[in-house]
Amino acid sequence: MQNCQSKCPAKETDLDSIRRDYPNLDYSKCDDLQDILNGKVVGRKACHAWFEEQKLVVYNAKIDKLRKNKVHRVAYWLQSEEYDDATDYDMPMYQLATDLLHKDLVYC
Repeated sequence: MQNCQSKCPAKETDLDSIRRDYPNLDYSKCDDLQDILNGKVVGRKACHAWFEEQKLVVYNAKIDKLRKNKVHRVAYWLQSEEYDDATDYDMPMYQLATDLLHKDLVYC
């Protein structure tokens, strides 16, 4: 697995500190992180895991739009539900990036 140190150019975001803290990121994670930090994930579908009542619950997610202040509007619904049942949440881009790094967020 190659790391993204030589592939990802420094941008206006703090990707350099992510590279420093996670030196073994592979290329696909680096690209996904860069997309989140640059606001280029609108329309993507994902699975997002959270602990609720002491158990892991996996939600379907769709990043619907980028709002002001680098916050994404994300629709979440249970795997047993449909998109029409989704609840919208505002998720800061750095929270999405952190969840991606910790494998709580996976693109489908």
